Amino acid sequence: MNMQIINKWTKLRVFFITCVFLFFVLNVISQDRLYSNFLGNEAAFNPSLSGFRGAFSISGRFVSQWQSPQLNAYRTGLFKMEESLPCSIFDYDLHAEYNEEGSGIYKTMRLGGNIAGTAPFETGKSTVHNIRFGIGLAWQFNAINFNQLVFSDQLDPKYGAFDAFGNLNQSSFIAPLNNRSKWFFTPAVGFSHRILFNSENKKSSTILWGLAMHHLIGLSNDKNWGQAESILQLETTLPYRFHGFVQFEFIPYYHLGQFISVKPHVSFEMQSNLHYWNVGSHFSLNRNFTIGTFVQQIYNFEQNNNTQWISLQLGFGHNVLKDKKIDLGFTYNIPLTGLRNNIGPFLEANLAFHFSKSPGCGILGKDNAMAYPGVQCPSSSFSRGRRKLYENIW
Repeated sequence: MNMQIINKWTKLRVFFITCVFLFFVLNVISQDRLYSNFLGNEAAFNPSLSGFRGAFSISGRFVSQWQSPQLNAYRTGLFKMEESLPCSIFDYDLHAEYNEEGSGIYKTMRLGGNIAGTAPFETGKSTVHNIRFGIGLAWQFNAINFNQLVFSDQLDPKYGAFDAFGNLNQSSFIAPLNNRSKWFFTPAVGFSHRILFNSENKKSSTILWGLAMHHLIGLSNDKNWGQAESILQLETTLPYRFHGFVQFEFIPYYHLGQFISVKPHVSFEMQSNLHYWNVGSHFSLNRNFTIGTFVQQIYNFEQNNNTQWISLQLGFGHNVLKDKKIDLGFTYNIPLTGLRNNIGPFLEANLAFHFSKSPGCGILGKDNAMAYPGVQCPSSSFSRGRRKLYENIW
């Protein structure tokens, strides 16, 4: 009887968390692909961090940006399946991403995945290193609804876009390839290095740093596949995007399994004339409650101006029957400079379901457990035999 009550209460909490997430999304989803929260979305910035959370995860992430009274917000949706493979040196994820800008005019669809391999080694008595290399393979296309645009040859000097009878003037413009670009290839490579300084100390510090390059050379010269992103078939390509970050984690308090974590973070991105900085820290209690404050800036070297905002981040975690977990996160970004008086805040929400068993390792008939007993440091856990360092979300 008690077990039935516990199961009903657990289902009720799971249902409540899901409803809160959907309420937020349906009311604010409405971006360009600019994620402001690194936590829980690491592989989008660096493919070598795919699957490093020590779980089989299914997650969704939604972003609303550039909202204004005159225009709809830019909106992005990301769905991802991510798996840590404790029986292998590899981890991976598969993802689908949809992006819409303006009043439903410009859209992007992106499909792909990342795979990461780990090279572990130890120095000294108890310092553990993990060097990870990752490759991201993704294809996407851009589309635009030309019917919502007005071209210059449609404009009449007296009546504007309409003729004397109120009919819309026709344009000689012919939209190529069904209003969209070809599928084009957007590969990425990444490197990261994680150090657990003392695996025998419950309050051991860790450091994680990495570098990544996005939008590398396309693999195909086929007329329907490549790296040309232009909807007008102009063969223009995406400029490469460089990303670098460093992140520390300290455990100032640990007692009887309860701990407080401090995680300072600095990251930098560069694409064409735009430079992006993100500086701040997360503070968490037992991985079940997290609060973060960051200062972020985009600087345009060509126009010599910048846009700054403060990012406030909240995360909630709930363990379900010890082998499952739900994470819910919200981000509220407050513009400080630039268009702060003309646009609304950036809003970001994420929902993730984590499972402590690896389906891939289970299919192979190998050890598929990811919640490892006897781990001393609450910030990290190991895969048996492989010495892979995972983020200990459990």
